[in-house]
Amino acid sequence: MSTVSLVFTLIQIGLFALIILLSLIYSLTILCIRRFHCQINMFTLNVCLAIIVCALYWMIYYIMLEFNPLKLFSVNTCGFLSYAQVLCTFQVSLAFTVVSIHRLCLIAYPTKLFFKTKRWATICVLSQWCVGVVLSLPILIDQSSCTTVKWKRIYTLILVVIIPSLSHVIINSIIVKYVRASSLRVRPEIRATQISMINPTNQNQPRAQHQTKISRRDVHLLRHMIFMFFIFVGGWMPIYVMTVVMACAIGAASISENIHRQKRDNFGCDAFVTSCGSKGACCDVHDQCYKEHGCTWASWLYTDSLVASIEQSILSMEASKLLAEKFNLASAAVIADSLQQAKKIRDQMVACRQCNNDAMSCVVNLNPGPSTCCTAKTCGQPRTN
Repeated sequence: MSTVSLVFTLIQIGLFALIILLSLIYSLTILCIRRFHCQINMFTLNVCLAIIVCALYWMIYYIMLEFNPLKLFSVNTCGFLSYAQVLCTFQVSLAFTVVSIHRLCLIAYPTKLFFKTKRWATICVLSQWCVGVVLSLPILIDQSSCTTVKWKRIYTLILVVIIPSLSHVIINSIIVKYVRASSLRVRPEIRATQISMINPTNQNQPRAQHQTKISRRDVHLLRHMIFMFFIFVGGWMPIYVMTVVMACAIGAASISENIHRQKRDNFGCDAFVTSCGSKGACCDVHDQCYKEHGCTWASWLYTDSLVASIEQSILSMEASKLLAEKFNLASAAVIADSLQQAKKIRDQMVACRQCNNDAMSCVVNLNPGPSTCCTAKTCGQPRTN
């Protein structure tokens, strides 16, 4: 675990903790002061709750990412965490959208008392959370691995960013239209009243023409609409657009891998040397080493920092195991199993990295001759399935 990584993680955790604290203070102020117990503050509490849940998730995520990455990327937990990530983030967007829908109903139907009741607010809030839970369910499809497929990343982008943004633009545009129409109806009446009071003889004259200048109220609504839109687009879009771009890049790399697969083996060594050249046998040794330790081509991506983070997790689990055994806790056995699994993963990573290092050393320093595929006439075919 590097010091820089730890510092940035602690800063992120601190920021999310601060968000939770401020949201709690704001919520408790509304709950504890009786005069704040009104309908509109129910929507405010709902927004605070969504923010608290979202910030709590991301705080836990970064804690696990830094101190227990094995648990975070375990096949048994990563599916649920992916679903929780989309759900918690989506609820913040939905909470603001529900507030806009409420404002639209109040303006479009000012005489409907139902839209001013707490029952209406309760229906809106419950509907929001139910919609969020249902629309996030597709993320749970195909959780056989922790790799997020491209369609899920695109779906998350549409769900968290595009749909709420478009909803805000449409809803606030309708609100501006209603307010603008209301202003145009009221303004001539006020103007006509002023003229009749100043010059009663001109009462039969046609009413003054509608002013085309936008009122302060219209400007305020337009600013509010633009501000909320940029909050959604500027806040959420860069993160999820980047995940989609990365998914597309990985997909392109996968296509390239399939195109060139017939020119090299499944373990990646033939990408560096020619099988029938003087160094082709280096890949034979490399493949045998990979088979012995159960490595895959992804082993080329193992880094020192990844191995170091697993080492740190092992040390933390060993300390937790000793503490659990000292107090005779039932969790000691579970921690021991996790520790054994972590050590197994660590040992495999180290062994696979050594296979790669030995192959590179062979390529640089030795000329063992061509690969056995030359005599078997199987070069250009995958060595393993």
